[in-house]
Amino acid sequence: MINYEDLLKELKTTKLVVASKKRPKEQILYYYIKGQRMFGENRAEELLQKVDLPADIE
Repeated sequence: MINYEDLLKELKTTKLVVASKKRPKEQILYYYIKGQRMFGENRAEELLQKVDLPADIE
């Protein structure tokens, strides 16, 4: 498994979108605390279940 911090160092100017599909809110918050703000959802129902996440998540 790729280390999140190492991956960010390699990307430099590229934006990373973390796939949050079928991931619990706690796992999303883990990456949020590490600085991740862009998450991807492809189902509106799943996104609506996670509405109490921080407002600055994209």
